[in-house]
Amino acid sequence: MINMLVAFLVSLFLPYSGTAVLNPQHVIAEAPEDQNVKLYYSGEEQNGQYSKVVLAANGKHAAFDWNVPSDPALAPQLYYSDLNGDGQPEAAVIVTLGSGTGINKQELHLINPNTMKEYPVEQPADALRKSQLSSTVNISDSSVLITVSFHGSQQKQQKPLSDFYDDPAQFAHEVDFSSYTVFSIDEQGQIQAVLSGSITPSEFVGDLVLTYKYSQDGFTMDHMEYKP
Repeated sequence: MINMLVAFLVSLFLPYSGTAVLNPQHVIAEAPEDQNVKLYYSGEEQNGQYSKVVLAANGKHAAFDWNVPSDPALAPQLYYSDLNGDGQPEAAVIVTLGSGTGINKQELHLINPNTMKEYPVEQPADALRKSQLSSTVNISDSSVLITVSFHGSQQKQQKPLSDFYDDPAQFAHEVDFSSYTVFSIDEQGQIQAVLSGSITPSEFVGDLVLTYKYSQDGFTMDHMEYKP
């Protein structure tokens, strides 16, 4: 009896595994690399979101407390490929947190399918702080000069005022990279985050492209580039 109780308590802290049946009608994403790797919603929908999902991969499944939109147009993206160079696939889930005019926010979850535990992933905002990102927006009678600086380097771009639709009086004094973050994973398993910079809610002027690498600390930014 004691052994059974101990086994039950231990199971509460381990990922689900084995042959448990998951409802096929609850699938919200499937990895194109492996049709057995799937993401399911769990629980009830509230305010247009599911607050818990279940990932099935490598003969196991585990629940995660991620907020996932119930709108099929904003369904998560699921990948199953080698992301850390060890020759074995990892599961990657890209979740859209919000989308609308001038806004597209995504977050990335990376999971070890053997342990069903998440890898640490450096958040883009933290990477920008580490890079000492700064920017300025200077307006003249006929043009806008935008300066973006990070890692001790500086990049300038000048655009005529005629390129913009919004009133220059509405322009910010610095570029805002907080409203648009999109993740991607290519066929080689390279992870990138693109942060689009705006000077008004609808006027975007360039992208910061963050490339990730794997180390003992998890997945962190390896390189950053600004593309006007």
